[in-house]
Amino acid sequence: MNNFPGKFIVLYGINNLGKSTQAKKLVERLNSYGQKTEYLKYPIYDLHPSGKVLNNYLRGGNIFELTAREAQLIYTLNRTQYQNELIKKLQNGINIIAEDYTGTGLAWGIGAGVDEHFLKGINSHLLKEDLAFLFDGERFLSGLENGHKHETNNELTEKVRKIHWRLAEELSWVKINANLSIDEIHKVLWKYITTIIHNDNFKEKLINREKLEKLTAERITDTAKLPSKSYNHDAGFDLYANEYYSLLPGQRTAI
Repeated sequence: MNNFPGKFIVLYGINNLGKSTQAKKLVERLNSYGQKTEYLKYPIYDLHPSGKVLNNYLRGGNIFELTAREAQLIYTLNRTQYQNELIKKLQNGINIIAEDYTGTGLAWGIGAGVDEHFLKGINSHLLKEDLAFLFDGERFLSGLENGHKHETNNELTEKVRKIHWRLAEELSWVKINANLSIDEIHKVLWKYITTIIHNDNFKEKLINREKLEKLTAERITDTAKLPSKSYNHDAGFDLYANEYYSLLPGQRTAI
């Protein structure tokens, strides 16, 4: 684990498994606890010159005629270009929830026939994750991007999926069933993430919210509806009246 105040957390897995949704939910929840957190998606297309070349490789027909080996060199360049900024954010106490990183390059590169030792060598200087998850399951095909070099190649994608399994064992990634519900997945991710954030203020807020979530409620009529949350990470509960009320603008009453 890195010794920075901010934590570097990466979500791995093939495309179309809901990684973006989960990453953004984690960012939102951590920020609600006062933990400065940002979402990061690799490759970073805004970085020049690597980002533009990679976007063309994936979506623009590969006009530069890059081989898979050449493409992986540029992926590594892209990660290297951002490394100083990444470390700066972590040093300033900003948590980073990243989607795809060095393990992604290994899996897709190996799948395309690039030498594994070469891939590990060119990525060896890059920062290691504090915590990594592997999303695995059946893809949500409704999210397929037409013209994307990887998403439309089912044979390669299945091969890369199996390589992800092997890397997860080798690199101790936490495995996640991507076909669970959004809230179920978030609950599992949150359990692991709370164990690596060693911030007293965060721990205090976490304990206080857990206490609130354990408040008991009792029905005193058969028709009463118990308080509930719309989402697991909501700070409060929704309350329900036992009878129907209609209030005029500005009117107040005890319910």
